[in-house]
Amino acid sequence: MATCALAAGWPLLPATAGKAHTHGVGQMSVVLEASQLRVEVELPLDTLVGFERSPRTDAEREAARATVTEVDPSLLEGPVRPAPHGHADASVRLLFECGQVAQLGALELVLFEAFSRLVRLEVQIVTPSGQSKATMRRPDQRLRLPKPVS
Repeated sequence: MATCALAAGWPLLPATAGKAHTHGVGQMSVVLEASQLRVEVELPLDTLVGFERSPRTDAEREAARATVTEVDPSLLEGPVRPAPHGHADASVRLLFECGQVAQLGALELVLFEAFSRLVRLEVQIVTPSGQSKATMRRPDQRLRLPKPVS
């Protein structure tokens, strides 16, 4: 069975959409089609770094830098504009090209290991076999994908 590992070092894009979020709870979508695996993850910024605004102290800037390896500069400099109720999200979009994407049976996630404030991940999965949902909780690391239709 093929698996794919998603690493903790991911580029973040600040998101300030006005939709509600819950600290410790992330959203993820997984789409398998043709030769591509697309993964999108959205987490409350508080879940990643412990605050939902631009870092104000050296310790907060270091916490933000330690959380990610590639950061949109607006996350660390200038104001991160929170949504109307003072909340901000971070999102990542990953695209993998794979000649055998249909053989992919699971994703190995290190999100719970990497982000101690993450408690639950709500997952939407779309594959040629159909759509499904899953809820992952600490200490889950493996997201099983639906088997391909023969």
